[in-house]
Amino acid sequence: MAYPNAAGLQAKSAKSNNDDDNALDVNDPNLSLNQKLRLHYKRGFAEGNKKYTSVIRATLVLISVINLYLTLHYFVPFTFEDFPPMAQYFIKVFFCFLHINLWANWLCIVCYTNEYVPSKDRPDIDVQVFYDNPPDRFGANVSLHQGNGHVAIDVTEKGGLPWRYCKHCDLNVPPRAHHCRICKTCVLRRDHHCFFVGTCIGHWNQRYFVMWVAYVMPIGYLGTYLTISYLRHSHAEDHSLWDYAVPVAVYKWIMGQLGGLQALLTFQAFFGCFIGPLANFYFLSQFSVIAQGKTLYELAKKKNIRVTSSIEDNFRLVFGDYWMLNFFFPAQLLFKQLNDGLHYDGIKVGPEPKTQGRESASKNS
Repeated sequence: MAYPNAAGLQAKSAKSNNDDDNALDVNDPNLSLNQKLRLHYKRGFAEGNKKYTSVIRATLVLISVINLYLTLHYFVPFTFEDFPPMAQYFIKVFFCFLHINLWANWLCIVCYTNEYVPSKDRPDIDVQVFYDNPPDRFGANVSLHQGNGHVAIDVTEKGGLPWRYCKHCDLNVPPRAHHCRICKTCVLRRDHHCFFVGTCIGHWNQRYFVMWVAYVMPIGYLGTYLTISYLRHSHAEDHSLWDYAVPVAVYKWIMGQLGGLQALLTFQAFFGCFIGPLANFYFLSQFSVIAQGKTLYELAKKKNIRVTSSIEDNFRLVFGDYWMLNFFFPAQLLFKQLNDGLHYDGIKVGPEPKTQGRESASKNS
């Protein structure tokens, strides 16, 4: 394998960092209008997402708590009033089970970080190749390591996948790790950035994200059905059809013409009609990409990746052994993930398309 000149790569890295959007001044008169708009969008979008992440998370938790409260105190007693008390009790237990698993998986998504944590002690990299070559081959007085202790040139593990240099983090990152401009870090096996939970979905929390949307689906669909049924039978004679529109319901509630419960139920019915199909879309898309052994990021960026592992192994990579049990009870507590997020079997990574070039590939890292 031919290794590039270290001094040349360092010069390219310095040039890339100087050309990075973060180094540009939006008030620079030499910038075009298109460049200024792009900078405003990228910086404002990233900062805005960080600013409102806590608000979004708190809103989701509040909506879930309200949904469970209305289900237990209004929907179940009203919809299943002909059922015996014990049957109503088990129906309430079922809804509690759904919400508890929903909150547990959501909490794991938020708490499990996919950030690649660099270390100066890197036993996973074979650096013997550097010492087999005289230093003058890389240029005079050129250090083989960066200031942060990482090798300054591309490194390939024996029999493994090549590590890549990330100009944003200024270090070499494992295969399939990609930089997130919002999280401002390299994410192991990055799938996508989820704005509903305010973090990236990657190697360590993808299994919890899939289960989270799996529990959102029945809560969304059942909650919408129960809410609409309750509204139709309990308030149909007192209000018109327009009262079921969220803007109208909010306006009449503010003006005192509509009760708070009616407005809340109208909002919940609208939210359920939105969140149920959205969760269904994410669940099916995640199932599809996991079965292919790839990620949404790799498919969107058209990364040159060939998967030779079976569908069973692809699901075991995300969920661990006996992965199907995750959909019946929280099997994550029993069956841990088998992969460390750094090494992959059954994956072949090819070169980037020639039309993009090396600098374009590093820009999309």
